[in-house]
Amino acid sequence: MQCTVVGYKRFISKKGLACNVVEMIVPLSTRDINSFGGVGRKVVEQFISEDLADKVLNPDVVGKDFDIAKDFDNQICKFEPIIKK
Repeated sequence: MQCTVVGYKRFISKKGLACNVVEMIVPLSTRDINSFGGVGRKVVEQFISEDLADKVLNPDVVGKDFDIAKDFDNQICKFEPIIKK
């Protein structure tokens, strides 16, 4: 799925855990369209692993398009920039 990063947050939770949240614009799901009459795209917040955050999150990614994939636990496992030609 393609997304556009609009921001991210890196913080420590009250439990002392490192948290990484990426905010992105994504296409509406089939359910959003068919069940709720949705049109267009939506903004979602998604937690990502510390390893993935260390590799991809920096101020330069804001506004850029990425190809993402999620695993069976609905966690982002692929987060690669889309190179426009």
